[in-house]
Amino acid sequence: PYSVASSSLERGQEADLCLALMTYETADQIQRMGVASAWLERITGGLERADGPVGYRQERLLVYPRPSNGFRLPSDLRRPLIMVGSGTGVAPFLGMLKHRRAMKALGPCWLFYGFRSREQDFLFEEDLLELQQEGILTELVVAVSRDPIKPAYVQDCLAERRDWLYR
Repeated sequence: PYSVASSSLERGQEADLCLALMTYETADQIQRMGVASAWLERITGGLERADGPVGYRQERLLVYPRPSNGFRLPSDLRRPLIMVGSGTGVAPFLGMLKHRRAMKALGPCWLFYGFRSREQDFLFEEDLLELQQEGILTELVVAVSRDPIKPAYVQDCLAERRDWLYR
């Protein structure tokens, strides 16, 4: 399953998905691609990359969504929310933030987001900065593990803010 990066309150029956094109090498050194991610890449004409769309076009797909029983927003949208994700794992948090925006919920929200390279892997950067400017996202903490000057991981950022998190 792929993570939805949008809110039905904003997009209705449409959904933004976040996925990585899976590539790997077999034990006998044959290059392979993930079946589903390669298929989606092929039918859409290219996946959107961190540096912009690459031959992107909209496509209709028949999907069978499954509800998430435990991974969702709290019913009281004023409750503080601390989100931790890395790579494409940021997608459901983006969807949750957009949902909160549609509901005009302004409870405090922090996102700790880790990725390898700011230039290549900062997915949804514009969306996240916009949500922060709007006050939907209170704090965006990024951890760039391949930063040439100060590499950091999400757990480092959490440890630096442990007193705040405890409170």
